[in-house]
Amino acid sequence: MQIIPDRYGRKKAILIATGITTVGIILQASAQSIAMFVVGRMIIGAGACLSNVSAPPLLGELLPPRSRSSMLGLFFSCFYVGSLLSAVINYGSQNIQSTWSWRLPSLLQLLPSVVAAIFLPFIPESPRWLIVHGEEAHAQEVLAIMNGDEDLDKAAVAAQEIRLVIANEEAAYPRNAWREILSGPANRRRLLLLVVFGAMINTLGNFIVS
Repeated sequence: MQIIPDRYGRKKAILIATGITTVGIILQASAQSIAMFVVGRMIIGAGACLSNVSAPPLLGELLPPRSRSSMLGLFFSCFYVGSLLSAVINYGSQNIQSTWSWRLPSLLQLLPSVVAAIFLPFIPESPRWLIVHGEEAHAQEVLAIMNGDEDLDKAAVAAQEIRLVIANEEAAYPRNAWREILSGPANRRRLLLLVVFGAMINTLGNFIVS
């Protein structure tokens, strides 16, 4: 999934994610069988996964250091707010005496995608991504706006710092990042642990309890 925001930009990746989740939500809400419902859920999961690897980097690369940690903390805390809201909606809709008892909560999943699509045109692209793809003038303009300073000279200094960080990362990790995951027994074991942990944490039932 990470290859999409890295290649096409954080904003475009978020827009693609909203499109994927919209397709999944429509399929889930109009499901005529359990298989159709499950496929819809899988498509939604793919869209959510793409969003989760696109939105946090965009925030982290846009926000100035003084507010970055607090805003990212707020972003990741929203998962629990959404989980609670979802539980309340599903608890209330169970009394509807028709298939709308589950179709309505399914359709309400559209709201975050709609909000994202509305506000996305007003959000600038990541300056780091712009620099990597040779759009330095655009990146300096974004840095100036996000830092609340119209001095383009300061923005040019900030852009130079980003270029240095990118160059240091390339020097420190010259190999393909995806190949690194599978290189050597130790990394393959780490990958296996991450995959198994992800599966285990979703079978514990703590989300249902919470």
